[in-house]
Amino acid sequence: MKKLIINADDFGLCDSVNRGIMECLKHGMVTDFSFMVNKNEFNNAHRLLSEEGITRVGFHLNLTVGNSISGKISTLTDHEGRFFKNKTLFFKIISGKITVSDLYNEIKSQMELLRNLGYTITHIDSHTNIHLIPVIFNTMMKIKNEMNLNVPVRVPLERPINFFSIRRSNLIRIIILNLLSWYVSLRTGYHNSIHTIGGDFFNNHHHLQVFDHVIHRIIKSKYEVFEMAVHPGFPSKEIAVYDGYNDQRKWEFNFLREKQNLKLTNKIKLCNFDEVQENEY
Repeated sequence: MKKLIINADDFGLCDSVNRGIMECLKHGMVTDFSFMVNKNEFNNAHRLLSEEGITRVGFHLNLTVGNSISGKISTLTDHEGRFFKNKTLFFKIISGKITVSDLYNEIKSQMELLRNLGYTITHIDSHTNIHLIPVIFNTMMKIKNEMNLNVPVRVPLERPINFFSIRRSNLIRIIILNLLSWYVSLRTGYHNSIHTIGGDFFNNHHHLQVFDHVIHRIIKSKYEVFEMAVHPGFPSKEIAVYDGYNDQRKWEFNFLREKQNLKLTNKIKLCNFDEVQENEY
């Protein structure tokens, strides 16, 4: 039987996102989530998980929102220790202005923060899939191996339902992700990677259509385990400071909160990362 994990990204971004994810995790379609650890809301997010008795989480690497936690200003930040935005970081990487040592220190600091607080990391992904950039991916994998983390890493495999109806911004994003995923697949041979599909769910009103497409692709695929990355939450001023994806989180929440929208066949089982064996992905 095929397995599908519906994973909510961005837990830890702010309270309105945390509450939306937790609601969908407890009562809706979401089966797992990924924790962003370097935001000002971290203590509140940690407290919420403690209250719920949750200690097994995904690691959501973040290098583009908020402040560094490695304890110093570096090539990844401005003079106040704030991360650069996506485009700025990307151009700094391709122009050789980001050092591997700074990447190593920041990524390891974020992962160790989770471990030191007693969390078990069950899977790895990143904010805006920044981990797929080769130098970041290689550095992250080095740390993963050093920490003996035998857990899956996200590799998006995107194919829109209809190229002519998809939003242009989504289409460009999916093309870039596919190119980066191709590189990652060559590096890993898909070993210790989780196949992520349904990228046109992002910023799209037609959630049921996208979800049906995901189910159809899973049934036809030769692979056994898939992840669908989602971003539920409630709109708030907090989100608007860091992220343009604000009202759209409520669209996703409204869909993911209702289990009746989940129409699986007897060929697919909904699960979380703890229910997946290493030999399945």
